[in-house]
Amino acid sequence: MRYDSLWRPCSASIICVGDMLFAFSLAEMTEYVPAEEVDGRYIRDETMIHWMRGKDDKPFRYVIKHALPTGRFFLQLYSPYSSTNWQVEFRQTKQCGLISQIPKIISAMRDAVPLIKKQQEEARVKAEARRIQWELDEKRYREQDRIRREKEAYNASLEELKAIMVQWAEDKRIEQFFHEAATDAAMLGEKQRIQVMERLQLARQLLSVDTAVERLLKWETPNEILIKREY
Repeated sequence: MRYDSLWRPCSASIICVGDMLFAFSLAEMTEYVPAEEVDGRYIRDETMIHWMRGKDDKPFRYVIKHALPTGRFFLQLYSPYSSTNWQVEFRQTKQCGLISQIPKIISAMRDAVPLIKKQQEEARVKAEARRIQWELDEKRYREQDRIRREKEAYNASLEELKAIMVQWAEDKRIEQFFHEAATDAAMLGEKQRIQVMERLQLARQLLSVDTAVERLLKWETPNEILIKREY
């Protein structure tokens, strides 16, 4: 039985072939066989294994089985480079040990060098394409953001300017009112004229807000709004 989590340790053992690195994992294989518990440990139930060998185990209603070590090893070679996916496996059998397979292991690594380099190059090309696409997307986003900010600044400046123009007409109407009221007051008697002028002074104080001219001095152009928002 094999568990994949065993074959890729966090710190891989490395074999160097020229300028290429190969990682390898070595683990003992297990097999799912009848077992019996002795002193808190499972051991092979040789009697049950002998009974079941070559026979249908269906007649046995209940057989305890457990994953136990076989004494044979499993070697997995794989590329440690994240951009590649090459791997190959070698298993020790009763007839063939791993040592006798060393020539095949060496040959497999040498044959894999061109493939791994090809995968690395393909990964490099894809990474470069992703980088270029990211830069294009980033440039497009910045351009869209610039257009949006300029449009917002233009609209804000224009709305304020329109409001100033409306107030400008209102200021002229108010000023005309005070001028004509003062002119009419001049034709009144001294006492009434003084009273009217005092009332006009109070009225001016009540309307003492920023005039259109004063607001125009504070008005910001679209470019001034953009510069201000950058800070």
